[in-house]
Amino acid sequence: MVVCPTTRPCRINNLEKGSSQVFSHSLHERDLEIGRLQKESEKLKRDHALSTGLVTSLQREIAGKEQKIQQLQREVEKVKKETRAKDNQLAVLSAKVNGMTHIGVNIGKLRRVTLLPVIEKVRQVCDESQQSHEREKSLQEEISSRLAKEKEVSANTEVFKKSLQELQVSLFNPGDQLAGDEQHRAFFLA
Repeated sequence: MVVCPTTRPCRINNLEKGSSQVFSHSLHERDLEIGRLQKESEKLKRDHALSTGLVTSLQREIAGKEQKIQQLQREVEKVKKETRAKDNQLAVLSAKVNGMTHIGVNIGKLRRVTLLPVIEKVRQVCDESQQSHEREKSLQEEISSRLAKEKEVSANTEVFKKSLQELQVSLFNPGDQLAGDEQHRAFFLA
């Protein structure tokens, strides 16, 4: 006796075979997706570890630069104090020279005995004052440059942190895709 494909047992058997094949195919796709997600998860974990190391390195670098900037600012203050002291010395020497010429002392003798060393001292103090001003200007420029670089590094660090946070969110919320697959599997099992 040949069973006809239109009979009820035959149709049920064909439906079971088709359902089994669909279920088997669905499970295979699911397994492939799980494998892909596991690989992606491992990659994201490695990226996360690398990112964390980079952030730590950048934070150390910023701390070092902040210390250097503070040191440069202290040096600028020191140079400013030295410059003020040299300016004061110059003012005192200028007052002495002006006072000597007003007294009416023999200028020829004064130049030989007193004025030439005083003028030389004035020149020396002027030169030192000029050097102090130039050093102060140089240090100010270096501080400005370092502050600009630090701002750039800070901005890059913030962008990096934001990317890292987004990466962490995507790493720890992969369940959205899995929920859809479970609904798909439930449909075929019903």
